[in-house]
Amino acid sequence: MIVSSLDAARIALDGELPLNTNGGQAGERQVKKDVKVTVVVNGCGSLGGAILLRQDP
Repeated sequence: MIVSSLDAARIALDGELPLNTNGGQAGERQVKKDVKVTVVVNGCGSLGGAILLRQDP
């Protein structure tokens, strides 16, 4: 799938939905916002897993 420039702006590190596709710890250098919800995924298909993390107010 080709990502349009509008979509690319949304998923940029300073965008509405920043993605970290190269691993890392999502530190201050990677995410420059006060994040309330994040998703962590690994693997794919039946061997994959995911977790949704949120920060309580």
